[in-house]
Amino acid sequence: MHIVVSHPNADLDAFASVIAASRLYPGSVPVRSVMLSPVVRAFLALHKDRFPTTRSDEVDAESVTRMTVVDVRVRGRLKEQAAVLERMDRGEVAVEIFDHHPATSDDIHCAAEVVEPVGACVTLLVERLRAAGHCPDPVEATLYALGIYADTGSLAFTGTTGRDAAAVAWLLEQGADLRLMGRYLHRDLSPEQRRTMVSLLGTIETTEVSGIEIGTVIHPLTEKVNGLGEVVSRVQNIEGVDALVGFFVSRGGRIDIIARSRVAWVDVGDLLGRLADGGGHAAAAAARARAEESSPEALRERLLTLLNADPPRPRRVEDLMTSPVRCVHPDLPLHALRDNLAEWRHTGVPVSSDGRLVGVISRRDVEKAERDDALDEPVGGRMSTHVHSIGPEDALEQALELITTRDVGRLPVVRDGAIIGILTRTDLLRCMYGKAG
Repeated sequence: MHIVVSHPNADLDAFASVIAASRLYPGSVPVRSVMLSPVVRAFLALHKDRFPTTRSDEVDAESVTRMTVVDVRVRGRLKEQAAVLERMDRGEVAVEIFDHHPATSDDIHCAAEVVEPVGACVTLLVERLRAAGHCPDPVEATLYALGIYADTGSLAFTGTTGRDAAAVAWLLEQGADLRLMGRYLHRDLSPEQRRTMVSLLGTIETTEVSGIEIGTVIHPLTEKVNGLGEVVSRVQNIEGVDALVGFFVSRGGRIDIIARSRVAWVDVGDLLGRLADGGGHAAAAAARARAEESSPEALRERLLTLLNADPPRPRRVEDLMTSPVRCVHPDLPLHALRDNLAEWRHTGVPVSSDGRLVGVISRRDVEKAERDDALDEPVGGRMSTHVHSIGPEDALEQALELITTRDVGRLPVVRDGAIIGILTRTDLLRCMYGKAG
């Protein structure tokens, strides 16, 4: 028997990958975990007859001769298939893998592995179904597109690739229904989720590591709460922290660790892989521990120790600023500044006196003075003295936020009152988009 399996608590990408692999290999048996995520359960409530599966506890491990593993390759996350993996180790079962997660020390290895850095695992399988000439009907296409949208944040997460977008485009051509996808991608919180979210708000402990704000929270669960990942995501958005890790302690002593990150330099998948039995993506990950083995307080302390031992390194203003910077004196005539701006191909410059920032003046200020026939005036009479500046050690994200909210074209970089560089809107665009920016 050839079975197709994924990890417990399967999300939309995992379930869609199981179905896609079963289509890629006709006659194989799609197997679902005993535990499913709330959104997959909701999907199957309507579609279980359309996508029939076999529960993992109903599979006779001794009858399995081949196993395809999708969206996971960490042995610790395949405990439901432990008996089959033991037979694999003895050479009795052929195993192949389709995955898109970073490697870990607990990965299983086999001769047939497709591990590529795409945003969703089902993208790998959709590409192969398309190449094989398989044309999904609208229902099947909608499931695959759901898997891609769920794991890529509707193609907005940083791990999204052009291959994910191309797969979605093809699935839309096959009839994938965006309206129906919205039903599963934007679900209301359950009463249990809402109560948990309210309890978490205002209880987040924040720690700054290399200028990155890390939020942690320990929360005892007094009721069963499905979909803790969505709760953590929403709390992170409200609290505004760069990364949030929740330690949820159930009455039975199980600790579910849920992490979310919205900055590229905090990889929570790698972090939880080192912290406990878990992993996931750079932006979203989960792990599990037992209270009798390690308290949530000890786990949080170890998490912070890991972060401090290998601190995230966001790009800083000093990495991108221009230095030394051209400055002008407030006594310089505006007609001379006009010529300087044209020669330097600048749209504005800082104004300094005795090495200290006193203002900034733009080409628009000079053009207005020219219309007023006032080019003989000094720069100091037309410069703006209300200057937004930034420090060299500040994160580029902070500079981007300042330029966006204040609508300024340049930020003088200042240390101890002295101007040491400048960061412009154009610098940030080039950083964000490459030279095309």
